[in-house]
Amino acid sequence: MFLIDFAGAMVVHDCSPSNTVSSILSASMTQVRVYGNSPVVTSRAALKGQRQGQDISGQYRGIDVYVKKQGRWQIVAAQATYIPQR
Repeated sequence: MFLIDFAGAMVVHDCSPSNTVSSILSASMTQVRVYGNSPVVTSRAALKGQRQGQDISGQYRGIDVYVKKQGRWQIVAAQATYIPQR
């Protein structure tokens, strides 16, 4: 499992004991657009951490899609893309 919620500043990936959970140092350029019953959140974040022993720290652009189910907002899709350094 790999989930990034930039809006809530949470990162969870590969939830096995041998992996590290990363943290978001800062989130910026956050925008929320609402399409009917589904808000779409885009943002940029600085991430620090490791995944399977490899450093994954850097800048990422992310998108989260929410829907309201049974009175609660739930993430139904999340995606993050690493932004290479120039």
